[in-house]
Amino acid sequence: MIEWEPDRIAVEFPYDRQPAVDQAYAAYRDDALDALPDDIEPADEIVQIGCRLAAKLDQERMASVDYPQSLAALLTEAERQRLAPLNSLLPDPSAVDYPLPDVRVQFREEQQMLDEQALPEFYRHLNRLDRARTNDEILFSGAIGASDPGSFAPMKVLTAWYQRNLRIVSNLWNAIPEGNERVLLVFGASHLPSLKYFLDTAPMFAPVDPKPYLQP
Repeated sequence: MIEWEPDRIAVEFPYDRQPAVDQAYAAYRDDALDALPDDIEPADEIVQIGCRLAAKLDQERMASVDYPQSLAALLTEAERQRLAPLNSLLPDPSAVDYPLPDVRVQFREEQQMLDEQALPEFYRHLNRLDRARTNDEILFSGAIGASDPGSFAPMKVLTAWYQRNLRIVSNLWNAIPEGNERVLLVFGASHLPSLKYFLDTAPMFAPVDPKPYLQP
C-alpha cells in the first residue's frame, strides 16, 4: 500500500470523534500506546494499519469517517418490540431452500486462515467481493423472509444499513482535503459491497481495488 502512496487514510471511527483518532495517531508516533483513547486498542486496525501506514508516509493526520448506527435505528418502538431480538431475523442456512452462507462456518475457516497465513493474504481474502457479500446476503434473506404483505418493518433494517453506508460516503467526501487524490479507506469487509456500489456510482470517486497493493 506504500507503493500506492495514499494522500490520506480514512478509518472506521465515528466522524464526530476526530480528536480521538488524532490522539491515537499522536500516541503511535510518540511510541506511547498507553496514551491511546480508552476505546481504541493497540491491536485495532486503526492503529495497526491506519497509524502504521500514516506514519510511514509521514502524514499529518488520519480521518474518521464512520457513522455508527444501529440496524434498528429506523424502527418505531412498536416495530422494535415486534422484531426483538433483531438477531431473530437472521436465517438458518439449513432452513431455507436457496444458497446462503453459514457465518459460523465462515468465521471458523477465517480464524484458521488468520492463524496460518500472513496478514496481507488474509486481507486479500477479506477484500474479495464474494466473501464480503455474506453480510448483505444474510440481511436481505432475513429482512425479506420476515416481511409480510403490506408490512415492511423488517426492510427498515436493510434501509438503516444502507443509510449508514451512504453517510460514510458523505463523511469521506467531506474529510478529503483539497488537493488529495488518493484515499485509503480502512473499514470492515461487510461494508465493501455497498460502499463499492456507492463509490462506483458517485462521479467524484474512482475506487481502486487494494488487492494488487497488498504485499506478502
